[in-house]
This record gives sequence, C-alpha cells and structure tokens, in this order.
Amino acid sequence: MPDTHLNFHSMNGKRRILIVEDELINQEILRMILQDTYEIVFASNGSEAMEAARTGSDTLSLILLDLNLPDMHGLEVLRVLKSDLAISRVPVIVMTAEKDAEVESLTLGAIDFIPKPYPQPGVILARILRTIELSEDRDIIRWTERDQLTGLYNREYFYHYAEQYDIYHKELPTDAIVLDVNHFHMINERHGRHHGDKVLRQIGEIVRELVRDSGGSTPGQFPFGG
Repeated sequence: MPDTHLNFHSMNGKRRILIVEDELINQEILRMILQDTYEIVFASNGSEAMEAARTGSDTLSLILLDLNLPDMHGLEVLRVLKSDLAISRVPVIVMTAEKDAEVESLTLGAIDFIPKPYPQPGVILARILRTIELSEDRDIIRWTERDQLTGLYNREYFYHYAEQYDIYHKELPTDAIVLDVNHFHMINERHGRHHGDKVLRQIGEIVRELVRDSGGSTPGQFPFGG
C-alpha cells in the first residue's frame, strides 16, 4: 500500500539523504558539502542502495545515485527503485559523467542530474533543496487526495480523475467496479475499529492487484494522475 503519511525528517530534524557512491573521495566531497544541512546515509553499491532505500523509505527525502557502481549499473538500480511502490515516492538525482545517460535516466524516473566533476557546492545544494521541496509539495497534494487507509483516491478526487481520464483517453473503453461490504459496521462492532481498518486496507490491496493482473493502469501513470 502506498505510504500516505508525511515523513520528511529524521529524528534529529534534518532531512535524510541516501548517497549511492562507491568512490571514497566523492563520498567525502559530498559529505563536506551536505553534512551541515542534511543527515547522510551512504551506500557503496546497488545492493546496499536498494536495502537502505527499503528500510529507510519512510524518512528518506532524496537519493543521490551514481551510475557507475561495482555490482550493477545505476540505471538498473533506478529501474528497481521506481518499480517498488514503497520507495518510488523518494526523488532521485543521478550523478554521472555519462551525458548520454540523461534521457534514459529521466525516462526511468530521475528528477535531475548532478554532473561529474561536481559543480560548485552552491549549485549542488540548490538542486537538492529544489528537488526535495517539489517532492514534499507533491506528497502533500497526494496525501489530501487519497484515502489514508487504502491509499486509493478518495471519492471527490476519483470523480475528478475519471473526468480527466475521459478527456485524454476518449478512444479507450473503460470499466468501473463498485464494491460494498455487507454489514461492515458489524466487523467494527465485533472485532474493533483496528480490525475493520485492516480489512479495508486488504480490500484496497486486492483491488490494486486485480487491476494490475488484468492489464489495467493504476493512478500515477498518466500526466494528470496522482
């Protein structure tokens, strides 16, 4: 289920950044630039990066991703990160000297580039801050348009989404599924509100899986999506 809570800061009040970089000199350069403003977590290869992203997805504000890693190419790491619903909300800035990789990185979901050799510290800080702020603004909008239990659109925004979908995809046939849980209030009364919330979350996940398995699209895959 997508995370609908807003967790932008770590325990010490600083935003947390995951830096995926195997060169020690580059790690130190970035540490010197960022440590006063951000809490930094390092990963030296793709496997460490994916593990750190999964375990820290609730508090990560940004991932700085080098493309030249010892165990796998950074584009593959980016592809995996963006295919995981629990991590995909975290913005990624790619760090590379490979100018030809820019288009593919953006296509896979990167937000921005920091070239190598690194630009002036002020440029790096400005790009990072801009990316984090835009991501946080987007998360706030997403949080207000979705049901907090299931992660699905709430009724008002679903109507808006369906209307926009129809405008941009007039030629595509669409289906609608209407669900109702008979006597749902009795679940809350007999088993408690916590259990009832769990049932609703499970229903939301089942609906998402059914859509994916049938070849449908989930919100977020279109320009106007959430």
